[in-house]
Amino acid sequence: MNKQTKNGKIINCLLTRTIIKLHENGFSEDFTEEEGIYTCIQCNMQFSSSYIQINICDLVFDDFSGRYKYIYTIESYSGLKGVLIADSPYFNTAN
Repeated sequence: MNKQTKNGKIINCLLTRTIIKLHENGFSEDFTEEEGIYTCIQCNMQFSSSYIQINICDLVFDDFSGRYKYIYTIESYSGLKGVLIADSPYFNTAN
């Protein structure tokens, strides 16, 4: 079962468990992406794709949006590690 109801609120079990497990494994930061710039939410540092490594972790159904979400891990060359949740697949075009 991917969702549970607690106090009248729907909880994304699989999505939540995946993010918690990644945070426990050192991917403690959360990232957003806009126009090819990746921003760490916690420290507001910004990176282009050439300064980070992005790896697909999982594809899970999001009960809130009714869509599948791609979960990626991000590691910067400075050692910052985190998670990015996206609506579409990421394709690294840099060689």
